[in-house]
Amino acid sequence: AKKYLKDKIDYVPEEKEEVQVLGIANYGAGGETLDVTDDIPDWLVDYAEEVSRICGLPVSGVDFMLAASPKKHMTKEELDPALTEVNKSPLLGMHDTPTYGISRHVTEKYVDYLESL
Repeated sequence: AKKYLKDKIDYVPEEKEEVQVLGIANYGAGGETLDVTDDIPDWLVDYAEEVSRICGLPVSGVDFMLAASPKKHMTKEELDPALTEVNKSPLLGMHDTPTYGISRHVTEKYVDYLESL
């Protein structure tokens, strides 16, 4: 809520006034997808892979909330990552056809992976 509301975090709404404290952050709830694969710092990729290993998942979706849109050069302090969830059955389609960005053809790569087992 602090990241979304910023300087309005201390605002006290009137009685019965509705205040939105988060934007739509979930693709399934109507959010948009932005491919940032090439912008993710190596340390964050390593962190996601470590989380997957700890969970015993060879394929997973590791979700983070970040303080800013990632750039390759950004530090942990700048992005302030918060692990929000790990999905054992990640939604691959959103990476094949992101709202913005290029397709990573992950469904094809996932099928190739399954065939290699």
